[in-house]
Amino acid sequence: MKDPLFQFAEELYEQMSRADRKALKKDYKFQQSKLEQGKIPSFEELWDSCLKFEAAVALEDDESNDLEGDEWEEWFNTEAKEEIRSEYDAVIERYQNMDGHHCWRTVSLEFGKVDPVKQSQLGVYWAIDDRSAEVYFGDFSPSHNGSEYMYEAVIDTRIIDWPGTLCARLIPGQGEAEQEIRFIQNAKIWVKSVTSLNGTPFPDQMDLDKFRTINDWRRV
Repeated sequence: MKDPLFQFAEELYEQMSRADRKALKKDYKFQQSKLEQGKIPSFEELWDSCLKFEAAVALEDDESNDLEGDEWEEWFNTEAKEEIRSEYDAVIERYQNMDGHHCWRTVSLEFGKVDPVKQSQLGVYWAIDDRSAEVYFGDFSPSHNGSEYMYEAVIDTRIIDWPGTLCARLIPGQGEAEQEIRFIQNAKIWVKSVTSLNGTPFPDQMDLDKFRTINDWRRV
């Protein structure tokens, strides 16, 4: 026999509209992701999970370093690692103090057909400097004549994807240039405005002041 409370919840769910069900599922996924991504990992945890590989890729082609083989490995696992570790606390402190600051994301939408104001889902990759907010296509090459728009949003430190953000920011030679901040998928972010960057049928500057869902279903 089903638990009466569970049965009541099941019946309530069945009575929900499709939109409400989707919203409930997204919130559940967000809460589950937040259990892991909402925690600040130790440096060693970050190093083992992603940073060691990303840093090695970034540094192995450094022409100013003429070390090879075992010597390079020794240097990488001692001097290079400690230099990256020295930046770890500073990056955390900086981002923890960014609540309420603004961030930016530039996307490419089909020219004249997609209203940027009605774009309901935005990606997880943003920048804390508008000069670093470049269009990112990822695995999705644009097959249309795209229009570029820059979204401006308000940072909520409670929805930062800490492992993803720290790994991106601490990659030597790349993190500082990209100024990246990542958010947990399916979280809500307060979007202030969207600006047209390359001429579109829509106004150059459009105020939003609405919550939008962070969802990386496509990397536009």
